[in-house]
Amino acid sequence: FAFTPTDGERITPQARYFPTGARENRWLRSTEITIGPSEDATPRFTAVSAGVGYTCAIRESGEIACWGFNRFGQTDAPEGNYTAISAVREHACGLRSDGEIACWGRNQFGQTDAPEGSFTAVSAGGTESCGLRETGAVECWGASYVDVQALIEWTPPEGSFTAVSAGELYACAIRESGAISCWGDNRKGQSDAPEGNFTAVSAGGSYACAIRDTGEIACWGQDINFAVFGQIDAPEGSFTAISASNTGSCAIRDTGEIACWRGVTDAPEGSFIAVSTSGAHTCAIRESGAIECWGRNSQGQATPPTD
Repeated sequence: FAFTPTDGERITPQARYFPTGARENRWLRSTEITIGPSEDATPRFTAVSAGVGYTCAIRESGEIACWGFNRFGQTDAPEGNYTAISAVREHACGLRSDGEIACWGRNQFGQTDAPEGSFTAVSAGGTESCGLRETGAVECWGASYVDVQALIEWTPPEGSFTAVSAGELYACAIRESGAISCWGDNRKGQSDAPEGNFTAVSAGGSYACAIRDTGEIACWGQDINFAVFGQIDAPEGSFTAISASNTGSCAIRDTGEIACWRGVTDAPEGSFIAVSTSGAHTCAIRESGAIECWGRNSQGQATPPTD
């Protein structure tokens, strides 16, 4: 008899006793074995999203853990099991395992007033939020329906989509065909998506980045912070995931390594499965499920929980 944990070495008894009358298909005695916690007790996560001054992530159990700045309740995630998380400036939204959306944090423009019903994806923007219905239709709520609607056309396009990302008063979504459609604020060209087929998209402050079906990154628009330039100058290579913020971006190469540019630097070495940057700090999930964060940590936003 032996016990083999999923993340450790095989545990065997020190001795086994074989009586002289031992027969086939009969249990035999052995000394006791002690099954304790793994030497690596690091918490495991499946998704992470870096907000401004705080971070939220989904544990292997499906529960959400948030840490960092909490002036508006943005780290007070509701209980339950979740499959997706999106944190932004002062509010966050999560997709429950039953398809419903829960949002929390600052709500001055209705950005946390998620509609009822079942969704397949959610994205929290600057002062608005968007989700994908099971039909593939995009639905948004928040600031864009208040004081900016006279200046900005904020009507999501019709059709069926596979992904959506909300930025600062604009959003982009990937159609079933692979083409990207953006809507909302376009004063910096952030809604002028390039042609082609894409597999992932991330809307930052006033620019967006997406991964083509070839693995290459394409970015468009202009950063909201004019003191920093080059946010749309993505590195070459093949990538599988992308995260754009107000001042910089990070992406995961098909080798698992992280590449960051402009406002985000000093990515750790190793292989990762998810990455999210707020510009000031970045968090990523290693293949083991452990989270690693770097960058500004004034509010503890780059210090993941240890239990």
